[in-house]
Amino acid sequence: MFRNAKTLFYLNQYFVIRLGEKVYKYNSQIETLYVFRAFSTLVYNCFKLISFKKNDAIKKKYKQIVYIETINQKNAIIDVFNAMNDKKETLFILNNQLKIDGFDSIYFNTRKQFLLSLLYFIKAFSISKKYISSHKKNINGTHVLVNLSLLLASNKILEGYLKKTGCSKIILTNDHNLIPISLLLVSKRLKVTSYYIQHASVSPAFPKLLPDVALLEGQQAVDVYTEIGNLSRRIYLVGVSRLDGFLCFNKNKAKEELIVGFCLKPFYSKEIIDLIIQTILSIKKVKKIILRPHPGDDLNFYNQFLTSDSIEISNSKIERPHDYLKKVSIIISGESSIILEATLMKVKTYYIDDKVACFDLYGYIKNGITTFVENVEFLPQHIEQLEENEIEQQYNNAKYYCSTVNTEYENHSKELILRKLLVNDY
Repeated sequence: MFRNAKTLFYLNQYFVIRLGEKVYKYNSQIETLYVFRAFSTLVYNCFKLISFKKNDAIKKKYKQIVYIETINQKNAIIDVFNAMNDKKETLFILNNQLKIDGFDSIYFNTRKQFLLSLLYFIKAFSISKKYISSHKKNINGTHVLVNLSLLLASNKILEGYLKKTGCSKIILTNDHNLIPISLLLVSKRLKVTSYYIQHASVSPAFPKLLPDVALLEGQQAVDVYTEIGNLSRRIYLVGVSRLDGFLCFNKNKAKEELIVGFCLKPFYSKEIIDLIIQTILSIKKVKKIILRPHPGDDLNFYNQFLTSDSIEISNSKIERPHDYLKKVSIIISGESSIILEATLMKVKTYYIDDKVACFDLYGYIKNGITTFVENVEFLPQHIEQLEENEIEQQYNNAKYYCSTVNTEYENHSKELILRKLLVNDY
C-alpha cells in the first residue's frame, strides 16, 4: 500500500497544508538533525502517555463506525445520529476526551499509536526521505516524519477496529486531519464504504475529496473540491444539519439595545481583546458583550476580561454555537465558520482581519455573507448604521454555503443526511 504513488501523493498533501500552523514551516535553526528530533519527539510522547490507558476493546459487531475528535465535529453531527431509530448499530470512536451519550463508544488508543510509531519510524523515514529533501525549503522535516510515523501506526490500529466490528461503512466529519485520513485509506483497502459529513466550511487549502460518498453543505463546497480535485463516487447537497430548526432564527430585538458576541481565537493577545472590548463598549446601543473563546482554549485566561457586568463569557466547551447565537444581536469575528452559522440564523456579522489567520479563507466576504471592517476603530460606525435589509440579503447569499436556504428542506437537513446514510446502494 505505502509504495502506491497516489497514496503517497495524498499523504504529502496532508503534510504540506497544515492550516494556520506557521510553526511547521521550514526553519533552518531546527532543521538540523531532523531525524533525531523526530524520533526524540515520539519517544518523549510515549513516556508522557505510558500511564494513559483507555479501554478500546470491541466486544460486538457494528454496521457503522463514526469517528470524531473535536467538540465542533460532535456538535455538527450528533443530532443526525440521535434521530436514528437503531442506535445499537453505531460505534463512535472518540478522541480528545470527548463524550457521547446514548451510543456505544471507545477512545482511539493514542498510547498504542505512539508506541507503534516507533516501530514504523524507519519505514516512515524511507518513504519520506526523498519528499522532505525535495521540499526542504518549504516544510519542516521533523513535522513530516513524526506525523507519517503516527499515520502508519494509526493505519494498523484502525484496521483492527474495522475488522473487529465487521462494519460496512465509516462516517467522518473531517477529511484532512491525520487520523481521519488514515481511516479513509484503511477503509478503501478493506473495501468499506466511507461517508463524509461536512462539519464546517472548506477551503482550497484542503486535500482532494477522497470519501466514497460526500454529504456537502452547499455549492461552495462543491466548487472548492472541484478546484482541488474530487475522487468521491457520489456528492449530495444536504445543507447544515446542525442548524436544523434555527435557520432564519431572528428575534427582531429592538436595535436600541444590542448584545454583541465577540468570537475569540487562541492567538488573540490581551491587548487586541482589550482594544476590541473597549471599542464595542463605546457604542451607546451596546448593552452587553458575550465573549466566545475557541472550544480548545483555557477559559481561565479570559476571566481577566470580566471587568464589569456588561461582559460575560460563553463556555464553548458546553454551550453549542446556535445556543450562543440565540443570545446575541450581532457578532464580531475573525475567520471562523461561526460567521456562516450566524448569518444563517439572521444574526448580523462583522468580519475583522486579525492579521494572523488566512484572510477570507472561506470566501465569506467575497460571497457577501458578512460585512468586512477594515479597522477596529470603524466598528462603531458600522454598527450604528445597521439595517435590516442587509441581514436579509446576506442570508439569501448564504444559500451558496447552505443548499437548503429558501427551499422546502430549509431546517430539514437531517432528513436528507439520514436518507443518504441509510441506503445500501449508493
